[in-house]
Amino acid sequence: MGTREELHQLVSSLPEDAIDAARAALLQFQTGPAPLPPDHGAALEQFRQAQRRVHERMEERMREMVEQMSRRNPGHARPR
Repeated sequence: MGTREELHQLVSSLPEDAIDAARAALLQFQTGPAPLPPDHGAALEQFRQAQRRVHERMEERMREMVEQMSRRNPGHARPR
């Protein structure tokens, strides 16, 4: 049975091209949640900003559609 030290030595001896594959393989054996990347705060903020932009575009598009409908059907009440 191998030891952690042997495993560390093996990982240290891997060529750079094999690091991603080794990491992916080791993550399959991990029992807890995967560790967050060091820049997870920045990535989360980028996601939130993108989500906000999508929401704003959807609201703007909805307003445009309501305006178009009210011009086509001037006798109908506009939704609130």
